[in-house]
Amino acid sequence: MKQRYTALLLIALFVPFGQAQTPFEYADQRTAYVHYDDVIPFGTGGWLTWGGACDDSGVNCGNAVVRYDGAGTLLSTVGVPVGSWSDLATMPDGGVLICGSSPMCDVIVNTSAAVRLDATGSILWTREFVLADLRHCTVATSGTIAMATEDTVLINTADGDSLRAWPSNTGTIAEMHWLNDSSLLVAGASAIAIMDPMGTTILSIANTQEIRDVTVVNDEVLLLLPGMIQSRSDQLLPIDSIDLSAWTSDAKGFTGDGTTNWVRSSTGMIQFELDQGVLNNFDFDAPEGYQVLGAAVQGATISTCGVGTYLGRTSGVVRTHLFDGASAEHDNNVGIFIASVDSTWTNSPWTNVYAFHQLCHVGVVNHGTTPVSELMIEYFGTSWICGPAGVVMDLTGLQLAPGDTAVFPFPELLTTYFTIPQNDSVEVEFCLVALSPDNIFDRDLSDNETCSVVQFVNTVGMDEEEMGAIRVGPNPISDRIDITFASPLRGALNAQLFDPTGRQLAEVAVPAGSSTFSWPVLVGQGGVYVLTLSGQDLFRSLKLVASDR
Repeated sequence: MKQRYTALLLIALFVPFGQAQTPFEYADQRTAYVHYDDVIPFGTGGWLTWGGACDDSGVNCGNAVVRYDGAGTLLSTVGVPVGSWSDLATMPDGGVLICGSSPMCDVIVNTSAAVRLDATGSILWTREFVLADLRHCTVATSGTIAMATEDTVLINTADGDSLRAWPSNTGTIAEMHWLNDSSLLVAGASAIAIMDPMGTTILSIANTQEIRDVTVVNDEVLLLLPGMIQSRSDQLLPIDSIDLSAWTSDAKGFTGDGTTNWVRSSTGMIQFELDQGVLNNFDFDAPEGYQVLGAAVQGATISTCGVGTYLGRTSGVVRTHLFDGASAEHDNNVGIFIASVDSTWTNSPWTNVYAFHQLCHVGVVNHGTTPVSELMIEYFGTSWICGPAGVVMDLTGLQLAPGDTAVFPFPELLTTYFTIPQNDSVEVEFCLVALSPDNIFDRDLSDNETCSVVQFVNTVGMDEEEMGAIRVGPNPISDRIDITFASPLRGALNAQLFDPTGRQLAEVAVPAGSSTFSWPVLVGQGGVYVLTLSGQDLFRSLKLVASDR
């Protein structure tokens, strides 16, 4: 608490006169539709914020990290693969660690995730853990990572590799901080303790009030209590306190770099110093709940789900409705359209949860008079179970000439999860949005969005009632597919054949009243082909094995 008066004087002089802006102030000038979950110092004089964002419908949501420099200028926006964020911490190399629940939604096993970003905000690695959601993370100067669930502490290397885990002795963990490379401060709801990395208690003390957050500033432990900041030494002896009741009753957490310190609430940020108390109170418009922060912020990468990875799973192929191929003009004269969506699904035998994995091809049209060199395209869809799913594709070096059209595959599968009752189907709007690099925060998607409908069908319980037993032969297939139905079809069917890559090879109608049906096919390569038979209120998917021709 000593030798800080010069820095404090500078802060007291400059901040009230508006020479620097918090990320909240800057963001409010850009858009009023912002929801932040946390903010920390990042880089030299900069800030890093993270939180949720939705499009204007309020339904299609995702997660992102947003970087600002010390003047409040936006540096970058990065979508990150964490389903629900809980905490973040800075790394010794200037990067950041984020922890929370996993986007790998699994209805059988709870999972959590951690993501490490470098100093530019790019993702270095992600790690998943088969345990309840990670709620806290902190990094020692050596790079050793400590993370915690509600009642368990995990120690990991800087690369995310697990070293050890041990249960908390303070009850529910409210916060953690490294005091140095050999001791870890663990705060419970009403107790605090100093532990070594092996989990041995060095010192502990009970606290009479609820602990909402803990931070360490210049070797002093600060406890955020209801309406109060309490200062303690690293031996946990009380030193001083700051009354916050005149500014907020809703203090949520600390932010600070040892010189400039903040308490955040749902309505603003309070600047304080231990020697001078509260210096400033900044209000910002950040209502609780997800709000809009521009479409580009939805880029949380969702990968394949644990559902369907168990013994006895079923799988198949679903197809979209026909696309009209229309392209919507972007305000920079770039149009996009959905060229194709090839979908597969997997399902656990113990649930009615379906994971649909879509391989999407996007068409880009240059309607303008100058070449297009870069374009950001985003998919967004809503999961009924596991929350939002979205992937952003940044196309660079296009050199798309005026009038030209090009088709690009998305770099990964786009996964959406549903529960569908037996004998039922669901139609899902599948949308893409084009975002020009110089206007990625445009919230009016009407000029650069294209959508189509994908139909997902639950096949359980349909086949016996409508189609009876189906026999397909020969199998492996050679040059024809012979189908035999147990009884004449009461309605016409549509047959489609897909090669091992999911590309449709052919489509033909099967007339009503048919008992058998023969279909000549041209099989170009060996592998597993998929035959689908669909009609009104029914769907059947069959795997066929073909030999090389």
